[in-house]
Amino acid sequence: MYLRESERYKPKGKDHAEARRIAFKIAQENGGKFIDGHDHVDVIAGAGTIALEILEEVKDVDAILVPVGGAGLLGGISVAVKQTSPKTKVIGLESEASPSFSAALKAGHPVTIKIQPSLAASLAVSRVGYNSFNIAKGQFLPFLHILETRSCSSV
Repeated sequence: MYLRESERYKPKGKDHAEARRIAFKIAQENGGKFIDGHDHVDVIAGAGTIALEILEEVKDVDAILVPVGGAGLLGGISVAVKQTSPKTKVIGLESEASPSFSAALKAGHPVTIKIQPSLAASLAVSRVGYNSFNIAKGQFLPFLHILETRSCSSV
């Protein structure tokens, strides 16, 4: 969220969805602009630059594994890879504690799900972004669901 240079926003709320609602309200009340960190098209495009850097630095990349929360990172990376290195696979990694992208795929549109506590709290998003979902769903991506116990052991 962007307010004025002299103002600061400190995240509030019990979860990502509540924090997002509060941030949006604060922006409106203060004449600021809310930029969704996982659903604004410029943020999604910016995420694609990560793939471009990987493909520039590493020769013959077989696959890029992408953690999935709000799906902005997945959307940006998958489009960039498809355009620049179609042989490279993009594989989404989704926590079993917050399978919001899988739920959206099943429903055909973003839906709100109940999320469980997770070690990967920043990925625990109850609803994927509309833009992110519509960009990423068209890329036909394989998905791996990560068990919470595996998340713990890999850290």
